[in-house]
Amino acid sequence: MAIQINMRRKNHPAETDTIVAVSTPRGAAPVAIIRLSGPQAIRMAGAAFPAVVRTAGRYTAIPGTLKLAGGLRLPVVAYVMRAPASYTREDVVELHAAGAPVILKLILQTLYGAGARPAGPGEFTRRAFQNGRIDLAQAEAVMAVINASDTAALRAAQFALRGERSRVLTSLRDRTLELLARVEVDLDFDEDEAGELDPGELQSELEAIVSALEEAGSAPGRPADESVIRVAFFGLPNAGKSSLLNMLAGSDHAVVRPEPGTTRDPVTAELVHDGISLKLIDPAGVGKTAETGYIAGQARKAALRTHEEADIIIFVHDINLDVSDDEHGLFESVDKPAVLALNKIDLPGRGRMPDSWQTALRVETSCIRGEGRERLLDAVTLLVREGKVDLSADYGSISARHARHIDGAKEAINRIRGGLHQAGADERLAFELRECLHEIGCIIGESTTDDLLDVIFSSFCIGK
Repeated sequence: MAIQINMRRKNHPAETDTIVAVSTPRGAAPVAIIRLSGPQAIRMAGAAFPAVVRTAGRYTAIPGTLKLAGGLRLPVVAYVMRAPASYTREDVVELHAAGAPVILKLILQTLYGAGARPAGPGEFTRRAFQNGRIDLAQAEAVMAVINASDTAALRAAQFALRGERSRVLTSLRDRTLELLARVEVDLDFDEDEAGELDPGELQSELEAIVSALEEAGSAPGRPADESVIRVAFFGLPNAGKSSLLNMLAGSDHAVVRPEPGTTRDPVTAELVHDGISLKLIDPAGVGKTAETGYIAGQARKAALRTHEEADIIIFVHDINLDVSDDEHGLFESVDKPAVLALNKIDLPGRGRMPDSWQTALRVETSCIRGEGRERLLDAVTLLVREGKVDLSADYGSISARHARHIDGAKEAINRIRGGLHQAGADERLAFELRECLHEIGCIIGESTTDDLLDVIFSSFCIGK
C-alpha cells in the first residue's frame, strides 16, 4: 500500500484581476514607482504607453512618454517583467515617473480606466507567496525589513527574508514527515508485513525533533560561531584578495592565478589575532570588470551575500592602478566597519586615489614580500576593540506568531514521548506528528487559512 502524505502549500486560485498601486512612500519625491501586477498588466500599461505591449524579453526597460487623460504627456521609464520572472510570478509593469502627488493621481486614474484594480495592503507580497515565489515566513520578513528601526533589526529581518529560518523548518518538516510515514506504514500493515517500530529508536527520533524545534525557536545573538568575527574581502577581480587571505592565514587556502575571476566559491580561513577569533572569507570579485555568464552571476550573488553577512570588510585595491568610478562606487557602498588594503606595494608606480580614500583606515601590503600582515590584522582587531563592530544583530529573533507555533509543535511531540510503550501509542503518535506538522506549516505557509493571511497582510503598506 502506498502512503502519500501531502503537507505542501495548498493551491490558491489564480488571480484573474490586475492590481495597481504606488509602491514608493507617500509625499512628493523626485521619482515614484507605480506597480501593476496581473494577467492584464502589460495590456493595461500599454493603453497609455503602447511600447510596453511590443516588448518580447522577460525583463525590459523602456524610456518614453506616457499619455494621460486630457492629452497630457509625461516622461517615464517602464520596466516590464513577464511571468514568471517577476516578484509576484505574474506579468508586472513598473512605471518610474516624477513623484508629484498630482502626477501619480493622474497615472492611477488612467490605469483604473484601463481596468486595473487598486491593490490592497500587502497584496503584491501576498501574490508572491500564493504563487510560490516566497514562503509565508519570508513574506512577513518583507514588512520586517521595512519597519526595521536599527541595524540589528534590519539584519534579523534580512536573515529571515533570505529564507534561512525557513530552510531549517523545511528540513525539520521533512524529517517529521519521514517519521510519520513509517508510523503510518506500521499502522496499515500487519506486524509480520511491516515490522514493529522500535520504541527506543522512536524516542531518540522524537528527542531529536524537539531539539531541532528548540533550536529553531531560540533567539541567538549570532550564528553558531558567535565568538568569531567574520571578515570578508571586497574589491575588483585581480586586486589580490586571495593572496591577502593566504598571507594572513599563513597558508595557501585560496587558489591564486594572474587571470581575473579565479575565485568563484567563497574560500575561508580561521585564525586568532590578539585574542580575537577571525574568520576570513574570500568570495568572488565584483564590479564591471568581473566575468559575465550564469556561473559568474551566481558567484557575484554569493559574494554580495557574504559582504552583507560580514562584520568587517577588507577592501582590497591595487595601489598601482587609478581608482575607477566603478571601484570608487564599490568602496562607497560599504556600510560597515572597513579597512582599506592598498595592495601590491612591491610593484613600481602608484595610481590616483580620490580624496575620500585618504582619510580611510588604510594599510599598505605586499603579498610577495609578506609586508603589512601584522598591521592589517591589528587594524581589524582595533575595529572590534573600539566597539565599531555590531555584535548585537539578533539573527534568530522570531515573531510572537512563529514562537507560538514552534511551542505548539514541541507540545505535540512532548505529549507522546512518555507513552510510547502504552497500548494504542502508534495511533496517538501519528496524530501528534500531524499536529506538529500543522504547526510548522503555519509558519512557512503550508497550513493557512484566508483569515490568517488577511490578518498577516493587513499590516503591510499599500504597494508592497
